[in-house]
Amino acid sequence: MTTGATSEQSKIRNRLAFLSYARADQEAVHALEQGLEALHYQIWIDRKLDGGQAWWDEILARIRACDLMIAAVSPALLESEAAAREREYARKLGKPLLPILVAPIMTDLLPPDLAPLQLIDYTQVGPLTGFHLAGALAALPAAPPLPDPAPSPPPVPVSYLSGLADRVRAQSLTVEEQLALVAMLRVALARLREHDAALELLEALRQRRDLYYSTWQAVEELLQRERAVGPIDNKSSGPGPQARLPSGTPREESAAAPPGWYPDPSRRHQFRWFDGDWTLYASDFGVVIEDPDF
Repeated sequence: MTTGATSEQSKIRNRLAFLSYARADQEAVHALEQGLEALHYQIWIDRKLDGGQAWWDEILARIRACDLMIAAVSPALLESEAAAREREYARKLGKPLLPILVAPIMTDLLPPDLAPLQLIDYTQVGPLTGFHLAGALAALPAAPPLPDPAPSPPPVPVSYLSGLADRVRAQSLTVEEQLALVAMLRVALARLREHDAALELLEALRQRRDLYYSTWQAVEELLQRERAVGPIDNKSSGPGPQARLPSGTPREESAAAPPGWYPDPSRRHQFRWFDGDWTLYASDFGVVIEDPDF
């Protein structure tokens, strides 16, 4: 090995990559982390950190210290306010950014900071995946010196669900305030990373002693829908089983099929909930929605 090659390999080993990801993608991100380490990159990931201001200060310090940022792109990442703030801060510091796809997503949905960049597909790892990843990393420019003056650090991201929790537990609520909470929790239930917390808040709202009847009806409707749909599986592209009804199955036979998520016969969505008949509930990349036009 030549001296030049040895020197270049040493530089790669000393490059620190900040890995930005969403909690829902931990399994896929772990595989990506192993692949990056096999290429001799040092990886920093916030897996062991706690929440709060100190946690956020540590993340910002690591972004300042890194040589490049890697964004593990997925539907969950695109909904993450923390990930968006991490990328924005890295951009202001001039850090190179490489987006790597770890879960299927429509590229038309990519935000403006990711859309123009080369996207490495890591959803189906094959013999050439490592070469593509290594080539993309090698093509990234070196990080410039930190700007002086430094950009203002972004504030710590706080989920709006924290504010909803305070309102759910408020001493008193008018009927309008109760119904407004139900409407906001309905939206949160359709978001993969917020679903479980929203369901817990909905149950807490139902336990209030001052609940108006109209609010109780709206809450019960949402909870009955949740019981019908079942829990969301974060590890799959759609919640629940992904069996396929045979093409051309007669209606009387299909009605005997077990309830579950099947490919949407209308092809407007990935999956649709079947419970003896097709329902209004559809799913795209793990996000459950109502499709009233079905």
